[in-house]
Amino acid sequence: ARGPGERDRLLYALIDGWTLADLDGAVAHLNAKRFVPSGPGDTGARRSLMSLVSERVWAEGGIEGAQQWLASIPDSNRFDKDLAFQLPLLALARSGSADAARWFERHVDEPYARRGLSGVVAALQKTRSPQEVMEWVESMPATDDQLASGMLVPIQDFAMRDPEGAGRWIAERADQPWVEDIIGAFTMQIVRADPVAATHWAQYISDPVARDRATDTVIDKHLKNGGEIDELLQGGVLQDVISATQARFAEREERVQSIIQRVVPHMDKGDRLYKLVDKGILTTEENNLVGLHGAEALTEALERKPSDGASDLREF
Repeated sequence: ARGPGERDRLLYALIDGWTLADLDGAVAHLNAKRFVPSGPGDTGARRSLMSLVSERVWAEGGIEGAQQWLASIPDSNRFDKDLAFQLPLLALARSGSADAARWFERHVDEPYARRGLSGVVAALQKTRSPQEVMEWVESMPATDDQLASGMLVPIQDFAMRDPEGAGRWIAERADQPWVEDIIGAFTMQIVRADPVAATHWAQYISDPVARDRATDTVIDKHLKNGGEIDELLQGGVLQDVISATQARFAEREERVQSIIQRVVPHMDKGDRLYKLVDKGILTTEENNLVGLHGAEALTEALERKPSDGASDLREF
């Protein structure tokens, strides 16, 4: 029996020759069966195969040929559909062609546009600076959500390499609606190096819920890194901002303790908290809250509990 690697090589050789002799027939053969990846090696082989087809389609029909190829792939074949959109976009991006924007615009409302944009960004980051990648993303006629999604990874890379430069880049685009979505990622990246700046940046988020969440996360990380509140105050963070965050921390701690008191009677030492979600005793949000902010307190509470074998989770 042939192993997966050998089968992949044989299929590649088959499609290689077939696309030269009958491109439409080779494409129809690939489209006839939905590809479901079973592992990284599987996806890598399929990507190589799709790259080959993309090159042949482009050589024969250009951008219109690529459009016809993309349209011919059933929507149910998500993996191939994503690549048929992404590979031409990546080729156009690498060449610096203005057709990249036009290609994206034709598909901006499709579900694969966001995924494809993220894939191209990942590839471009290997050869371009974070700023260059972000400016390429910015040039796409994408929705605000797609733009923000495409910039989340490069802004973190940018902030890690040059936090001041990344901050200036964001500030120059302060009037863009998608900027707020990347400020959160930016602040998380710089909080260890400059918690004061991270706290200040969080205040630029206009949505109050998102602003409070970003501020709380920044200050929480600063404290867990061994920082002090006085460092923030001395750096110019307003007392009102600190007081509001501390009040939310107190409310969160009270809620965490209440949840722990509620779940401990249903658990024994070693039980998994998330299994209470399956039993309807705990919500997913409560599970996540305790996991993030009360894991140690829960462990201590279970350590103190007398073992009576009465856990509700034994059946799991």
